[in-house]
Amino acid sequence: RFISNSVYHISGSTALRVGVVVILIGTSVLSAWSLLPKAEYLPTGNRNLIFSLLLPPPGYSLDELIEVGQQIEDVLRPRWEAVPGSPEAAALEGPTVGNMFYVAFGRSAFMGSSAGDPLRVKELIPIIQQPLFSVPGMIAIVRQSGLFQGFGGGRAIDLEISGPDMGQLLALGGRIFGQVMQIMPEAQARPIPGLDLGNPEVRIVPDRVRAAGVGLTAREIGVNVNALMDGALIDFYQYEGEEIDISLKGEDDWFRTQDIGQLPMYTSTGHTVPLHSVADVVVTS
Repeated sequence: RFISNSVYHISGSTALRVGVVVILIGTSVLSAWSLLPKAEYLPTGNRNLIFSLLLPPPGYSLDELIEVGQQIEDVLRPRWEAVPGSPEAAALEGPTVGNMFYVAFGRSAFMGSSAGDPLRVKELIPIIQQPLFSVPGMIAIVRQSGLFQGFGGGRAIDLEISGPDMGQLLALGGRIFGQVMQIMPEAQARPIPGLDLGNPEVRIVPDRVRAAGVGLTAREIGVNVNALMDGALIDFYQYEGEEIDISLKGEDDWFRTQDIGQLPMYTSTGHTVPLHSVADVVVTS
């Protein structure tokens, strides 16, 4: 009687019916997820996909990453142009390439490729590694994607370091990365987020006392730096009805980041002093 009354009560309320359905579905999903084995206990299979992650050395531009992609294409092009079963394919050492993609963005890149013969996909790994490892400072992780990748973890071993000084952490991370590659040369170690500061920010903090001693204000220091680095708008003129800006700019490639402190500051007295003598130059991550 209790069961029949409960069913009758639930059937008479839309909210209760929806609630029962949500509870049953949620319980089923949670039960299935809790019973799902970890990925290290699942077979890797032989998925026809080689995935590569590229971490370039500090200072690499997007154009340079594109050049790396072109080098990889030059190495793989004979393999995707060769028709399976043709004399050209038979002359190749290793399998042909069925498909390939390469994506460069920001300060990293990734690529994927598949073999013409799915049973020989693992043979593509050393072929892809060859042009990547020839780039100085390039960290490349090239591996075959597993069938159950992304479910319940994997076979990766995480080593975490923490501390208050980012510079010391980067130096320690570099040493650990080098030791791992020496002890386990077959391992594919990946530093996260990386072994450099990424895109450092340079802050220039005027020292008003020192600046006043040579006749400079904080605004004049800012104008000087802006003109030498990016160019400063100083005037304009009219030409055929259009307004043309006149900018004052320093040379493009005469300094490095660590040389910013040597930028010449022109004072109202006609003298020139280096930037570091009237301001503090701070490089932050």
